[in-house]
Amino acid sequence: MSLPQRLLSIVFVTYLFLTGCAFVYTMLRVEIVPKRYFFPLYGMMAPYQGYPLTNVELIAEGRSGDGEWQQIDLRQYVPGLLGEYTFRGGMQSLRMRGRLHQQDGYALYAQKLLEREEQYDQVRLLWREWPLSPEGFYHHVDQAKAERVVSVGSGSGSGSGSGSGSVSILETVIDLHLAIESV
Repeated sequence: MSLPQRLLSIVFVTYLFLTGCAFVYTMLRVEIVPKRYFFPLYGMMAPYQGYPLTNVELIAEGRSGDGEWQQIDLRQYVPGLLGEYTFRGGMQSLRMRGRLHQQDGYALYAQKLLEREEQYDQVRLLWREWPLSPEGFYHHVDQAKAERVVSVGSGSGSGSGSGSGSVSILETVIDLHLAIESV
């Protein structure tokens, strides 16, 4: 066997081995080798990673001077189709670095929204979750429940929801100064 054929065989066998490691990790959560070696191939295992039982969406609300919360259309800031919009809201690249990085990312995102949406004195981000439906993504959105992710701006305390479901406020709201310094 010539050297190029031997190298090609080694690359092919390594690829198959790492793909197998990704599959075993997906199914059993067992790392045969450290995750950093097979993680690029882990994405191919998407059909085996589970099926969500709810729809989720990141929404933003701004509080105007009169104290009313109004939903901010985030689609103007996130190009692409619905799937891309929903996926980007999860900040997957920051989630892989840890929950603190993800929270800092949400705080910075809310701060940037506050700077762009000048008519609001406060902006909050919420995760909205509702049941799946064969009739479409937003069909049961009227049954949505929301959970606050972060709030920035003057008076970043509690407030009422925007009518799209009940709001359960998280105990911690990120201090904006810490979020900006650590990002």
